[in-house]
Amino acid sequence: YTILETLAGSVGMTLNELPAFLVAGTFGSFIDPRSAITIGMLPDLPLERFTAMGNTSLGGATLALISRDVANEIDAIREAVTYMELNVNQEFINRLSAARFIPHTDPNRFPSVVHGLSR
Repeated sequence: YTILETLAGSVGMTLNELPAFLVAGTFGSFIDPRSAITIGMLPDLPLERFTAMGNTSLGGATLALISRDVANEIDAIREAVTYMELNVNQEFINRLSAARFIPHTDPNRFPSVVHGLSR
């Protein structure tokens, strides 16, 4: 959650602005978004925004091999990627410190969890 919030903030977004949340890899195939939200691992977004994508690297590699257009699109994305050094990013360190407790030291960031606990 902390890394996601920091990355979104670096481009002027909040996590609530994400129309969809794609969770890739084997991890994404087996994680329960509700449980991950409860422990503060994923942002407290409506569950319908989460989609398990499975092995996206294998699918992307296959598409790149069979389509020159896809390979060109991958090259364009690769060129646009930037690098963020989180261990020297004070905003990240502050957010990481605030996320020490489950789900977070600020319960307003996880309203569905607070609501579930109050029942």
